[in-house]
Amino acid sequence: MSPPLESTRPFGIDRTELVALASTWRRSGRVLANLDVDELENAVGTAASMSAVRAAAEPSQRVAIGIANRLDVLSQIVDRFGAAAAADDQAAGQALRGLADR
Repeated sequence: MSPPLESTRPFGIDRTELVALASTWRRSGRVLANLDVDELENAVGTAASMSAVRAAAEPSQRVAIGIANRLDVLSQIVDRFGAAAAADDQAAGQALRGLADR
């Protein structure tokens, strides 16, 4: 029989990593939701390329808001996953501890 594998990390989910991930996604979502497109809207010039720059402002803002909403939803999912995983881990640990006397 081969020896057990050694691990440098405990098995399981690191709740602090999940909290940090959700927080980063929320923060990034807020940045995108507040994206300032004034510079695009107010670009000066009459060339066709400048008209294209001005026309890109509103679609850019829509895309940024869409991504911001997705990041917010993802952060909520990670939060729920973390809470559920912690509860499942606690329940499994309790069940395993119940086997100690056998």
